[in-house]
Amino acid sequence: QEKEKLITVNCNCSSGYIFLTISNPVSEKVSIIDNNIATTKTNKVLHGFGLFSLRSVVKKYNGEIRMHSTDDTFLIEIDMCILKQQAISTR
Repeated sequence: QEKEKLITVNCNCSSGYIFLTISNPVSEKVSIIDNNIATTKTNKVLHGFGLFSLRSVVKKYNGEIRMHSTDDTFLIEIDMCILKQQAISTR
């Protein structure tokens, strides 16, 4: 019997930082090498933009991305400094 597939997103803010944790069910462990994953889609040219876009946003806010995987879960953790960016953008 297949488990319910539920993506969970947790967000916490503290002292000008935002902490996001996103958990996604997977059918097998995701291969993570040097904090990168390769698309498993057949047409690799048309896929893989999501993580690239996410990295651009996180870099803009001086953040970090960490990825972990188990046999049934893919987890991404994102930390970003939003307070510093707000002060810069109001000038």
